[in-house]
Amino acid sequence: MKLCIFLIIILLINTTSGICQFSVSDGIIDLRTLSSRDGQPLFRNIKSQDPFDDYLYSYEPCSIFNEFDCLNSYVCQSNISSAIPIGNIEPTIFSVKDISYIAYRVMNESQLLTQVKLICTQNNTTSVLTAINMKDGVYNFELRSRCCCPNECAGWAPSPTPIKKPDKHSRLIAIICSLVIIFLLILSCTGVYIYKRFVLHKSSLHSIPLYSQFAKFKTKSQPTYDQL
Repeated sequence: MKLCIFLIIILLINTTSGICQFSVSDGIIDLRTLSSRDGQPLFRNIKSQDPFDDYLYSYEPCSIFNEFDCLNSYVCQSNISSAIPIGNIEPTIFSVKDISYIAYRVMNESQLLTQVKLICTQNNTTSVLTAINMKDGVYNFELRSRCCCPNECAGWAPSPTPIKKPDKHSRLIAIICSLVIIFLLILSCTGVYIYKRFVLHKSSLHSIPLYSQFAKFKTKSQPTYDQL
């Protein structure tokens, strides 16, 4: 019965303005700063406060992640032997008595719901996730963060990845390596020429490195009288 009430509230009160940006009565709750950028969940292996719950929970508010058998999930429940997604549909927000919750549902599992209670902590710079319990088909979490406060993190945008330019030392090393390679090539060609010219007593032209190969190629490429 409680689950049905929650689902009805979600459908009626949800005012989502985009994933991780939620419009509420006091402004906009923007959780994008809590998004991980390495493909891993921001909150990982969280133990439940329920002493009878031996599972671990991982949670990523804004983007899906893969963890064991939890594929494309926002919330994952796991233990030593298994892992299941308990939230893999884009989140919606609803309010109960002026308290905001984010709800995640599971595809093809209408009786399963994960809800995260958003607790505004303006003075804390660290965000903390607490796994409370699982009751009546609802997984309950609490997220304490400054970004759970309306308008605290609004307007955030990811900074572009800076293009790393090679420093002076890198350019100098590249130039030195190029000069060394050129010097070794010249030295090698000179050694081959001296060996053929003065040891094998070949003509100056035939002492040039790779001259024989180029001469054969040129002979093959010339048309014969039959071809003309």
